[in-house]
Amino acid sequence: MPPTELAVSIAFEPPLDRIDQLTFGFRQSAERFITGLTEAGLVTTAITISMRSERGERSTRTWLHPRWFTAGDVLDRVRWQLQGSSNIDHGLASPVELVEVVPETLDDAAEHEEGLWGSGPDERIHSGLARVQSMLGHDGVVTAVPSGGRLLLDRRILVPWGSVPPGGEAAVAERRNRPWPGTIPGAAPSTVFDTAVPVEVVDATGLAVAVDERSTVSAAPARFFALSDWHVIDGWAGPWSIDERWWDDDGHHRVHRLQVLDDSGEAWLLILEEQHWRAEARYD
Repeated sequence: MPPTELAVSIAFEPPLDRIDQLTFGFRQSAERFITGLTEAGLVTTAITISMRSERGERSTRTWLHPRWFTAGDVLDRVRWQLQGSSNIDHGLASPVELVEVVPETLDDAAEHEEGLWGSGPDERIHSGLARVQSMLGHDGVVTAVPSGGRLLLDRRILVPWGSVPPGGEAAVAERRNRPWPGTIPGAAPSTVFDTAVPVEVVDATGLAVAVDERSTVSAAPARFFALSDWHVIDGWAGPWSIDERWWDDDGHHRVHRLQVLDDSGEAWLLILEEQHWRAEARYD
């Protein structure tokens, strides 16, 4: 457990209802917090920020840092936590009377010293991303964490830089390692569309290709229209069908997917849901 004397807190009298006032008022406390760690030969990579409003409401959150916290980083987290439930232009719903920061994870500062030839590329990347994040906000810089799921978007979680995935890393790893019947075999596509691209898939006669409840295609797909152009299909595989929560009328989800290779050599992953074709991804 971190020593209690390393924590800092400040009480505001009267309570403050503006984010800029709060962060300015906490600036010296943030500097004192980091100075105390430095004098003890320590750095912190995880902190817990607690806030109490004049109505007795509390906001508590633990923040991680990919390197270690500076005074500016602490101020950023205080501001982001305040912004999480308020509008910066219109002040806070309930004025804040107390802010406290506690170090959760402490490391020996010597283990984080720069090397003889500088901080190296990894440290410069960390610094650059942290600067961008300080300008754009906590959710402005995200990293992709592989998860589990049948659809490609389900297998990717976007996590703010320096934060843990929802539920924790262990929960994400457990989900990733589950069996997922119906997943596409082989290497994953390199480009996954955030919003699936509407497409039209037709057979050699120009009729729309359908897939029945037994996962049988009505005819071999010959062409598909996507991104303002027709593509001739040179090869295809599938369909791979997903039938999730078939017992739940509201949550029932049934889709069919095809892998197709067009005449330019590009491979696509197409998905059919509720009689509408879309492009889920592309193998660049």
